[in-house]
Amino acid sequence: MFHVKHSFLFKNPKLNKKRITIFIDAINEGMGIFKWKKYISSFIDKIGERKYLGLCFSIRTTFKDSLDLNQDTDNKISELELKGFENNPTAILKFFEYYHISVQDIDLFNVEFYNPLFLNIYCKTRANNRSTPIAKPTAGVGLPPSI
Repeated sequence: MFHVKHSFLFKNPKLNKKRITIFIDAINEGMGIFKWKKYISSFIDKIGERKYLGLCFSIRTTFKDSLDLNQDTDNKISELELKGFENNPTAILKFFEYYHISVQDIDLFNVEFYNPLFLNIYCKTRANNRSTPIAKPTAGVGLPPSI
């Protein structure tokens, strides 16, 4: 997949005496899960050997176990679960306010609106199609417990 020993980053990461972090988003997307499954443990280990290198990658929770990380590698990983706007209805309302979208016919607290990417796409699409009526939601999730 890649040859880390030939990479400039692995030979000279401390040129600027600053830490370099490699970000890899959605390693579970497409064929990525099959490719990363084979290489992720050794890649994490190689990064861990370098004082000036760091690694940050994202993967859906449902795919984490499919990586088959060895115990040593798994112990080197810090996990952070992102829950979007799950406990932040004000953020959802701000999206609608920013795009000048009326909220009266929308179940704002439908679970899909907790996902910032979905919410952003929805609001941009809705803002560009103001003349199209909104379908009423068929099933509501209700208000989050924090409200």
